[in-house]
Order: sequence, then structure tokens, then C-alpha cells
Amino acid sequence: IHVAPFALIQERYACLPIDDWDIRPTSDNQLLLHLGLSDSEFNIIIKDDQCQIPTLPPIPEVPAKDEDSDSEEAEREPVDPVEHLRGEWMHRMDLQERLTYSGVNIFPLEDGHQYLKVLKKARKIESQVYQYAASLAPAFGLGWSSKNEMADRNVAVVKVLEFPGDAGTTGDNCALFAVKEDTSWQLNIKDDSDAEFDLEIANDQELHPDLFSAVRAISSPKAIAAITSASPVCVDTARRLLESIRPLVYS
Repeated sequence: IHVAPFALIQERYACLPIDDWDIRPTSDNQLLLHLGLSDSEFNIIIKDDQCQIPTLPPIPEVPAKDEDSDSEEAEREPVDPVEHLRGEWMHRMDLQERLTYSGVNIFPLEDGHQYLKVLKKARKIESQVYQYAASLAPAFGLGWSSKNEMADRNVAVVKVLEFPGDAGTTGDNCALFAVKEDTSWQLNIKDDSDAEFDLEIANDQELHPDLFSAVRAISSPKAIAAITSASPVCVDTARRLLESIRPLVYS
């Protein structure tokens, strides 16, 4: 017997970059953060200062194969790396730690840009998007836009849709909003438009000092009431979670 050191190495950024993302309301003071990863969809429910990975619907039973079938060629069921975490409420920091230990690495480190291709956006603008996305999420879905990578580092672009509405932030009803350090406005272009990208302001709209004010200007009274009555703890948890994942630049 020969005894020697043994190392097990895990690829740190196996789950990045993110294909798409959005945050939206599911009920009063409860939000859903959706992440489209390279090989799966991933959801996190946020309620007050707690987070949960929702349970999956039961998988329909597959008829048994003939006994003579080759077991080695039988299809293997996909392994769920977070099965042991589903349905359990936990603090945001505990969720981050336990997901990382389970191999779901969606939380980039400070030097993550050295190992992955990321969008270059001014850090102050990026933080503003997370702050206002969390504040608006009790009434709106906000998320990934294909136009974001077309804008320079001083402009972020996000999709916005008032809820209740289409599932996620998809569909023709979504509006695009541009965010600069001290200005925000609704764009005239749609996310799925083939027209050349520009930052032209939408018809009958005006400039606002930030994303929150720009979206609030098109909000219904019901949406404003939902935003006003939202739990500050839930909003803060959502903001901190977005700051940890940084989907605006890692997607």
C-alpha cells in the first residue's frame, strides 16, 4: 500500500456566466429570483430575511423496461445537487455558503472577472440597479435584457414588466429602461427589436433622476401600493442577494 497526498479540485465558476435573470413578486412580501444557468433553471424564493430553494414537482413515473434490457445503457436520472436544501428556509448568508459547498457556484468572488468574460459596467450604476430592482420587485418583474451588452459601461439596460403579467420578464409588454449614474428613462426600443440599438427616449416619457422614479411614473395605483407596503427587510434581502450574484454583469 502506498500512502500519498490526494487533492480534489472543483471548478469554481462552473455555473457562470448566467444566461438570463429576473426578480419578480409571487405574493405579498415574497419575491422570486430566477436564474437561467447554462444547463438548468434555478429559483430562489425571498421572504423577509429568509431564502428558500423551492421544491420540484414530482417526476412522472417511467414505465419499467424489459428485464432483458442492458442496464448499462439505461438512462440515468439527473442528479439534483441541491435536493437536500429544497424547501428549507434559511438566512441569505447560509444559503450562499451551502449552495457553494453543494457545487452551485453562482456567487462570483472579487477576482471573478479574471476568469470569466463579464460585461463592463460602472460599479455605482450596477449597485443602483440592484437597489432599485429590489425596491420595485414587490410590484414589477425586472431582469435581463439583450440590449444591456450593447450599451457602454456607463449605461445599464433592464427589462421591466408590471405584475400580475406574463410569467417572468418576457413578452411584448416588457419595457426597457436605461440607467445612468444620475438619470434613468424608458427606451423607445423593445428587447426583441431588430432595429439598431439606441438610447432614444420613449414617446410621451421624460427623464428621471433614477430607475425607481422612472418606473414609478408608469406604475398603476395598485403597483404603487404594493411597493409602498413592501417589507423593508424583504427588499434589503433581495438587494443583498443581487449584490452577491451580480447578474447584471455576469450574464
